[in-house]
Amino acid sequence: MSALELILQQLANAQFQITQAIDGLDAEHAEARSNELGMTIKEQIYHLTEAALAGKKSFTDEKYQWGSYAPEDGSWEGIKKGWLAIRAETVAAISEDEAVLTHAHEYLVAHDFYHVGQICAARRTVEPNWDTYAIYG
Repeated sequence: MSALELILQQLANAQFQITQAIDGLDAEHAEARSNELGMTIKEQIYHLTEAALAGKKSFTDEKYQWGSYAPEDGSWEGIKKGWLAIRAETVAAISEDEAVLTHAHEYLVAHDFYHVGQICAARRTVEPNWDTYAIYG
């Protein structure tokens, strides 16, 4: 398995876990946070969208201006759709280039898996009986 194949496999796994972690959440529950200082689930998906944009810029050594992303649709459904679309564009831009692979790992793989745990913890605050093992399919 090449480094590119490994990164792409990890990205597919991370996307699956995030998708499972938010599956069935309504807009009200998407406002859950694991603690008073943490991001809501909706804010985390928005943040992951920005991270994907920043990652894509980093592939070409461009700087990303954090906080500049403004989704067309700020609703929960719109945030999810925007994340999936922008993430797909970023994943498609990943190449065999070592610097690109490193940035893909930093901005996407490691970051996504960190947020999987954060999203699961936040979801458990509003759905204490939610099965966290659901993220594994």
